[in-house]
Amino acid sequence: MGSPIKDVYLIAYNLACASGWSYVLFACVSHILAGNEPQALYDEVEKVLQIVQTAALMEVLHAMLGVVRSPWVTTLMQVSSRIILVWGFMWAVPSTQGQLGSMLCITSWACVEIPRYLFYTFGVLKSSPFPLFYLRYSLFAVLYPTGIAGEVMTMLAGLPDLKNAQDTLRLGVGPISVSGYIVTLALLAVYVPGGPYMYMNMVGNRRSAFKKRNAGASKKA
Repeated sequence: MGSPIKDVYLIAYNLACASGWSYVLFACVSHILAGNEPQALYDEVEKVLQIVQTAALMEVLHAMLGVVRSPWVTTLMQVSSRIILVWGFMWAVPSTQGQLGSMLCITSWACVEIPRYLFYTFGVLKSSPFPLFYLRYSLFAVLYPTGIAGEVMTMLAGLPDLKNAQDTLRLGVGPISVSGYIVTLALLAVYVPGGPYMYMNMVGNRRSAFKKRNAGASKKA
């Protein structure tokens, strides 16, 4: 893929994702200010949320193919957890939609993703305004904990239904199967080391990004 084509593609991808999340955030703010129930918010944003979050799988492919310089393992961890929440819980277990956790994580995701995708857009253009740069590397301090808390609350809300369900989640094509309840408990256990790891990874990224930006500003001075 040639550089100009790659740049156009990345700009289009990032702007499309930023637009989708902007719609989600506008809906979140509107419903919160109106005092509506979380179920009303989910009903409004469901389709857009599913599309824009599933589209993030492309970022794993981008990283693996070297289209962007990001560690694909970290990217996979970030994306897969949300894919599981959106499809494995909010869509597959309806009882998880109408509770505070879903509203909390959806709102947190939107607040993180809009500046992130806009930052990447300006990055392709080799120009990143400092306010956007600051938001990209600072909002996580609040929004990662709230997002993780919402994700955990959402999974916990689905446990009763999953425990009572007779359906199983098939692994592969063989006879091996495991209940969704057990899978959820395992996922919750992963959050114990995974949450702090992802947070500290962003702390390291922030320190490195500010150091690099300050070094570049010093050279121009």
